[in-house]
Amino acid sequence: MAKKKFLSSDKIVSLSAFLISIGTLFTIVYQTRLIRQQQYASVLPYLEIWQSDNDNERSVNLYNNGIGPAIIKDFKIYFKDSVYAQSLGLFYRNEILDSTSRLKYSRSDMSKGMLLPAGSRWTLISATKEDSIKSLKRLLKEYNPDIEITYSSIYGETWVMRDNGKPPVKLD
Repeated sequence: MAKKKFLSSDKIVSLSAFLISIGTLFTIVYQTRLIRQQQYASVLPYLEIWQSDNDNERSVNLYNNGIGPAIIKDFKIYFKDSVYAQSLGLFYRNEILDSTSRLKYSRSDMSKGMLLPAGSRWTLISATKEDSIKSLKRLLKEYNPDIEITYSSIYGETWVMRDNGKPPVKLD
């Protein structure tokens, strides 16, 4: 009786097919992961706060410099040892200015769930008359609170942006 070979041609073909299918599975999983990362990156919002100062206007603006819309989840103002859950204009009106203030300004209040499209600007507070521009400039210098905005992409990824010159931090 002749000895049977452990690795017959049938077993070699079967083993090769199995290894090729395992390699294909890993390739598909890796490609799916890359596609998902690309998909998430294609809707990435990136919020920044900038102050604008020119002869005709003084303003504080929120920009979405990303490539996807930002959904506002929460906003807070940190000033001294307190936290305020209100927009910048309301903070100045309610906490800093008194009823005798002559500062004339316009404000845009934010609300939870607000959508800020990619490439857009939201003016938080602005003044356009010469005396009000000077007053707002002084007010922003003297009472400059730290603004924190929590926002998400349309896929639910969430970031926190603080008005401290640092990039937004992604939350898990």
